[in-house]
Amino acid sequence: MTNEKGFVKLWRKIKVDEEIWNTKEPYDKRSAFLYLIMEADWKTGIIPSRLTERFLAQTWHWAPAKVHRFIVFLKSVNKLVEVEARSEARMKQKVKQIKIYNWKTYQKERTKPETENEAESGAIRKEGKEVKKVKEVKDSLVELFNSTCPSLSKVVTLSQTRKNKIQTRLKEHPLEWWKSVFEKADGIKFENKKTGKDWRPTFDWLIENDNNAVKVIEGNYDKGSDPSWEEKYEKDDQI
Repeated sequence: MTNEKGFVKLWRKIKVDEEIWNTKEPYDKRSAFLYLIMEADWKTGIIPSRLTERFLAQTWHWAPAKVHRFIVFLKSVNKLVEVEARSEARMKQKVKQIKIYNWKTYQKERTKPETENEAESGAIRKEGKEVKKVKEVKDSLVELFNSTCPSLSKVVTLSQTRKNKIQTRLKEHPLEWWKSVFEKADGIKFENKKTGKDWRPTFDWLIENDNNAVKVIEGNYDKGSDPSWEEKYEKDDQI
């Protein structure tokens, strides 16, 4: 059974899309009523006075008498519209004013979802936005490293292990803090006397735990600042 509770938003411009809304064919009753809704003033629900029965007849490809009967039907049978005569100064005559019935009731801003489906959809959208936001932050840390550390090995792919560690590290420190870490890390270069090769910090080493980046920012790996730097390097390099 179709869920008949809740609301949907309808884009006004759908009626100018000829592939969906064929304006060259006569309207059926549903299309005609939807047309009235989409032409109504967003605040009051009143149909513009220029949409006379003659105008609607031309637009809907109906006979004027059929339009009149339809408006009467909406008013008296289903109580979907209100119709009253009002003076139009510039036209110097009485014109019919059509107003969608209970417009404010159905168009008011809602703070709570009307159905379980709406609540579920809202939760899914919220979760999707949060996932997207987390992804953007993860990507931004990688981009920050690659742009701040031109002399270090670039990060090309994000494995799930890297994603998990990035998420953990970002909970500990913001991006601004990591920028300072990367700026210092780019200048770190030590000679490993055991292997004869230079040691440079990598992205994975920096995010491996909650200590490595802190030691970098505190200057523990500034060459010459501490005579025991090589011993610290060898110890951390085994992690």
